[in-house]
Amino acid sequence: MNSAKIYNTKQKNSIKDLFINNPNEYFTAEELLSILVCDKKLVSKATLYRTLDLMISSGEIIKYNDAIEIDINKKSKLK
Repeated sequence: MNSAKIYNTKQKNSIKDLFINNPNEYFTAEELLSILVCDKKLVSKATLYRTLDLMISSGEIIKYNDAIEIDINKKSKLK
């Protein structure tokens, strides 16, 4: 089994910060990308999708159809 090291980057932290700062909001990936662009955060679409996949796999966020939200019970994992 390949266990790749996961690095924290400015881009990943920007994505996580969106969830931390908006705990009761639901976002689609495209909405997240739009918010990041408006906030002048340099995050590529590929990085966004990879980070969301990692966060979903680790249980940090929950995916509902096309919307994504933070799992309040696991919010401490994001910090």
